[in-house]
Amino acid sequence: MENCIIRLEVVVLLAYELYLKNKASEGGDIGSNVPIKKILVNFADAVTIRIDPKTLEYYGENPKPNDPRTYFQKPLSMPSNNLIAVGLPNRRTGANSKKPYIEFYGKYEKNKLLLSITGNQKKTYEYAYNFENSKEPIIISPVDFLSLRLDAQSYFVGDKLLFEVYKEAGVVTSEGALSSKVFLAVCDAFLSFWKEKIVFEELHKFSRFSFRLVVLPFPLMSQGKVEYRSPEEARIGEPFEDCFGNLATAYPTKPTIDAKFFSFDDKAFTLNCKTGQEFYQNLGVGNESFSKINLPPDGVIRIAGLDWYFLYLPDPSLNFNAKGSGIYDQLRSNYTSLSKLYTATVPHQSSLKIICTKRAQAKLEVLLDENLTMDQMKKMIDRVKDSSKSHLALESLIIETSRDIIWADYITAIRHFMNGTYFDRHFLIQRFTCILHSYMWDWITGIISQSKKKPAEFFDKSQFCLELLTKNECGSLMNKNEEYAYKIGIIAGKYIKFKRTEKELNNSTKDILTYSKYDRERLRFVYQRVCIGLSLSKTDTDAIGQSIKNDLAKEEIADAQAYEDFSYFFYKGVFENLT
Repeated sequence: MENCIIRLEVVVLLAYELYLKNKASEGGDIGSNVPIKKILVNFADAVTIRIDPKTLEYYGENPKPNDPRTYFQKPLSMPSNNLIAVGLPNRRTGANSKKPYIEFYGKYEKNKLLLSITGNQKKTYEYAYNFENSKEPIIISPVDFLSLRLDAQSYFVGDKLLFEVYKEAGVVTSEGALSSKVFLAVCDAFLSFWKEKIVFEELHKFSRFSFRLVVLPFPLMSQGKVEYRSPEEARIGEPFEDCFGNLATAYPTKPTIDAKFFSFDDKAFTLNCKTGQEFYQNLGVGNESFSKINLPPDGVIRIAGLDWYFLYLPDPSLNFNAKGSGIYDQLRSNYTSLSKLYTATVPHQSSLKIICTKRAQAKLEVLLDENLTMDQMKKMIDRVKDSSKSHLALESLIIETSRDIIWADYITAIRHFMNGTYFDRHFLIQRFTCILHSYMWDWITGIISQSKKKPAEFFDKSQFCLELLTKNECGSLMNKNEEYAYKIGIIAGKYIKFKRTEKELNNSTKDILTYSKYDRERLRFVYQRVCIGLSLSKTDTDAIGQSIKNDLAKEEIADAQAYEDFSYFFYKGVFENLT
């Protein structure tokens, strides 16, 4: 019972922090970040099709110079759909929810432009144009009218339902069906606009671009923005103060859009064994607060296939730039930015909230939720003196199989790192040994081609992790047993390099690298094989023989550790000497 109460408190606190992050927001397309183009349409009287002329600056879009899609966004003036100024709220709670707008899905790929929309019963309109050899677009419209699942109750333009305005403008029928005539006219207009704005000769530089066309009824041009009004807002009850301190008139009845940890979508994970309005009534969250409890779509940074959110608690509106080189570099960059921008931040107060989530279809799992002070971040960053080999280092702990990706070790290591605790060194070495064995056959094949890049990258990353995650830098330093294995690896590496140089390299020579385990007995055997191989060589071996004699460790592995596997250190010595 006590554990349940603690879990409930943590979840409510996280929800409140997300509320603070989104408090100033007026809504938007939650949970996605896609370039869009508004197309204003009227088919009731004279046909009118107008492409939104507003600039990116008007919408407050700041395209990133290095982002490939910026090439398309700028000339086409395509803002991101989650910007407040775009004025297109989207409160869908899942893929099966009814859509507020008519949207054509667009994609440019390999000199082809494809526009499509899918209706009920998976019927689809498609419009395809090949810029290299098409004179006319290829159009697929299996039916004259495509039935759509549009929300006819929750979105308003002024006092009118958006769905009704769509009907008045002749965009859809009274049953909510889109005609092939409207689809074709909109696509033709957008293709002409594309040809006018995009230089075809430069398209070969860019492989792919995804976007959406949002078809809106023409009266929207003069009647203002779209508003979402939930069923709760329509019910006027006695005002009350909810647990976030906001006045509310009702409790929500629908689940959250993407903050699924604070929802009742899956009864197995429901916090208080309730659904619908009772779920939020038990938590004390009213309708006003509820609309802001969502993961911020403009603040997500994708790292290692997971969604990361970095919220600066004193100023939740601050967003951090993505580094694209792993979680350690991202945390280091965040700390550097905060140190420069906010010198008055109290060192011992929580400054940065870090949330890591994993999506699996409609479910969202919170893998990590931590608050860090500036003092904590400084201690974290100061653990290593040289961060030049940190690129995607912690990401090397992710286990990828043909069927699944396992993030458990990766998340556990990051949690230890953030909490100021240390990882078990023996476990880390075992983990890196397993990873190493999965690469070994490719590396042995690369010995012939003298490829060293992949082994060097692996050992750089693993050594960085050992130094970062284990106490007092002992992780990257070897004891006498490990040093013995490392020295045998050096000898084996020099021997194979010698054999390769003298063109005496064969499968038998490389066999010393193929054992599944390198305990004391195997390491002794490797040394014996090297000595025999040198004695049988047809060339002068004095120099290599003296070098090997100098490299041999003075002490062997102790009896107590004689059967332990020292593969990691053996291979480290091997590949450091195969240059």
